Amino acid sequence: MRIYTARPRWNDGRWTSTVDEVTGLVATARLLEQVPTAVTSGLVNFPGAAMDDSEEVLVLVLPEVDAESVGHLRDFTEQARRPGRQAQEGIREAVLELCAKGLTFRDIGTILTIDLTYAQQLAHEPQRP
Repeated sequence: MRIYTARPRWNDGRWTSTVDEVTGLVATARLLEQVPTAVTSGLVNFPGAAMDDSEEVLVLVLPEVDAESVGHLRDFTEQARRPGRQAQEGIREAVLELCAKGLTFRDIGTILTIDLTYAQQLAHEPQRP
């Protein structure tokens, strides 16, 4: 089994990924969860990768999304696991912040480790007083 590290970055409505172990390989995907498939496909077709279809591949996905922002946004996710309206409002703010950056609800759910439908729900519910 070969292990590769993909570093996707949100760029013009797509995730553009470089692979640490293969210089020059770039893969694109519409959703963050599609990155491993895009990278694996790229590895099979990339001349410098020396890989074939039968080889097992594990792609580690380490998104490069404004690390400082995501760090504090993940803190909100942890707070949401505790009861309370304040924690839910924090998650809602995190969802809205990532929506403003153009990420899909599926990617937001992946980054914040919350369900896609929960992210949608939070984004569309009115702010509480």
